[in-house]
Amino acid sequence: MTSQCQINNMNYSKKDINNIRGAIRQAYHMSDHYKGFLSTRRIELPRYKKDGSRAKRDYVRYQCDCCKEMTSGTNIDVDHIDPIGSFKSLDDIERFIKKVYCSWDNLQVLCDPCHLEKTNMDRDYSRVIF
Repeated sequence: MTSQCQINNMNYSKKDINNIRGAIRQAYHMSDHYKGFLSTRRIELPRYKKDGSRAKRDYVRYQCDCCKEMTSGTNIDVDHIDPIGSFKSLDDIERFIKKVYCSWDNLQVLCDPCHLEKTNMDRDYSRVIF
């Protein structure tokens, strides 16, 4: 038996809720809010060709706020310092969107290993508290 959420006489399965949550997160990653924050953390480093001359495009790197390592844009995540929390029913949608689109003061740049570690700690903490 799957868990259901009912709003306006419509039943939504747990899978439906997860798909909606995923769509909100995906939209956030394409938003000007997300891209604007990431652009403030962008570090350009000079790139040189084998002959020693300067390349046309510089390296783009980001510094992890946790381990302080420099990494490329493909290996970083924008993380919410205060976790967004769960989204178990459509009743939570407004709260969830407000937490996703929070002020930049609540965001940080983390490399993939640091982000995974923080996410796991947040999940463990939420299981204990709730």
